[in-house]
Amino acid sequence: MNLKPFLSWCASKGISSCLQIKNIDDDYRYAIWNANHPIDRSLPQIQLFQCPLEACIIASSSQELADRLLMEVEMGEDSMYAEYLKVLPSMDWFKETLPRFWSKDRLKSVTDSGCLLQALRDDEARVQSARDQWSLAVVDTRSHFLPDRKYSLTPLLDMINHDPHVETKMNFTDGQLLLYVNTDAVPEPAATSFLSKLFKSNPSNQQVCIKYGDFTNLYSLYQYGFVVPDNPHNTEVLFVSLLRQPTLRVRIQADGRTDTLSLGMLRRTLATSDELKLIKGSPAMVPFLSRRNELEVYAVIVGSLEDAFGDAKSGAEAARFAKDDLVDTYLTERAKTLKRGLKRIEREYPQLFE
Repeated sequence: MNLKPFLSWCASKGISSCLQIKNIDDDYRYAIWNANHPIDRSLPQIQLFQCPLEACIIASSSQELADRLLMEVEMGEDSMYAEYLKVLPSMDWFKETLPRFWSKDRLKSVTDSGCLLQALRDDEARVQSARDQWSLAVVDTRSHFLPDRKYSLTPLLDMINHDPHVETKMNFTDGQLLLYVNTDAVPEPAATSFLSKLFKSNPSNQQVCIKYGDFTNLYSLYQYGFVVPDNPHNTEVLFVSLLRQPTLRVRIQADGRTDTLSLGMLRRTLATSDELKLIKGSPAMVPFLSRRNELEVYAVIVGSLEDAFGDAKSGAEAARFAKDDLVDTYLTERAKTLKRGLKRIEREYPQLFE
């Protein structure tokens, strides 16, 4: 797709950036550093993007914004956003990337203990109430919040991809939206961050990314249609079933730790009557009760972790064979997180693995 008409329209609306947009196909774009813009490495932050708010499409809710977008589409060439509308992703792209549009067979191949299906069920009423599925998909995958909590589709900004390692900051001054990236704090691991490459090699060859938010892989998959490897904000959910107890959700964090609330919930559930007397304060924040209790808690977690890890690993292998890269990446990253969880527990309680 020829982006020149769109980029000329951006310039006419006062939208500017030190980035250059590249096309892979009609639906996927990415940003690289524009070689005509020198990089001042002495500054604590670099301005990446500037856009007048009057050039954005804004509404109070995602549904209102989807309706506003559809209205602009129906206006055709009479819409002031006509050139922007022409470069938005097609419905075919969303059918491939967004799980809400996947076939039953493809959803069945996602062996994540039902996490994705539950996320889709939780969002089903909102999605099904939409007047138009394409416009809602555009809003869900490309809009962002303004300070007053309104939703905005911001031309050009929505072509910069996500990297969870990059620290970005958005400011609003005199009706202008300004986007900066911090240069003084690049957390490790930063191998996927453009900054670590930007200062070491030819910047014009490096993709420039921003951070959309601290998303789990599950959220980025069902909301945006992508998964970023080695995501430091990822958590994976296990569903733990105990006799005569409701199913419990246990969250494993990116570094393999079991989150505090999950541990507290299991400690309380598996406590003896004497141990229950030791619990004070918040019912959710239950501390260590006893060696016996702790071993039983982690034995339950290990059993669920091993099952979920096996399912994710075999599912990733099947997706790889089927050349489904998105499902493969999602399940591979889930398996990696669950394996970290197993390794962490094994270091603390090796007797559970004998």
